[in-house]
Amino acid sequence: MSQYDMMQISLDDICDAGKSLGFDLIVVNSNLPLLFGLNPISSLTTLRGTKKNIWDKLNGYKPRFNVKLLTLNDLIDSESIVKQCIENRFSRDSYLGIDKCVAHKMELMRLVLEQNPSLGIKITNDSGKLLGLHLARLNDSIYDYYEIMVDKDIRGGFAALDMIFEGMNRVQNESTLFETVQTRIYSDNVSSLRFFQGLGLESNKSDQYFYHLWCSKLN
Repeated sequence: MSQYDMMQISLDDICDAGKSLGFDLIVVNSNLPLLFGLNPISSLTTLRGTKKNIWDKLNGYKPRFNVKLLTLNDLIDSESIVKQCIENRFSRDSYLGIDKCVAHKMELMRLVLEQNPSLGIKITNDSGKLLGLHLARLNDSIYDYYEIMVDKDIRGGFAALDMIFEGMNRVQNESTLFETVQTRIYSDNVSSLRFFQGLGLESNKSDQYFYHLWCSKLN
């Protein structure tokens, strides 16, 4: 029996176990590409730098948009922006579709904001319409950019910089102990990778690969 056959049986066993427990989908997160016939749904690249890197780049920066604290109520108005930003990610899996992916992402964002209410940032136009949002987490010595989303009509870097600048000021009030800033970017999102590299963040070569195992569809 070939190694591929052995691995395929193992996958079948995993899916059978998931199905018996009532799961439709198992998401596999691996630090290395899996080599037994599965194509990753997506992969993430981790970028890290120091707060000094960020402040050096933001020295003298002046925000261009209206920057305010993001609230849980604001997330209700963020669905269209979320849909713009994830429509080419996990929704590539035809079994999931965009609506389920958006609902899942918004629930994750709600949890992050509940846990870090003072680190949520939004930008709006003069009439108060939500144009972008920034969610972050502060864990010991690491300030983690969890999510930065900007309306497609104003993308170009300044909106994201406004929120990063405001976020850095806010997190300084939360803790002066953190030294590391990090984020995770989809590996095919070249423009975002270049944006954060321009802020002094570098890849730590710890990509994560995501695979979907459908319990009822693998066999």
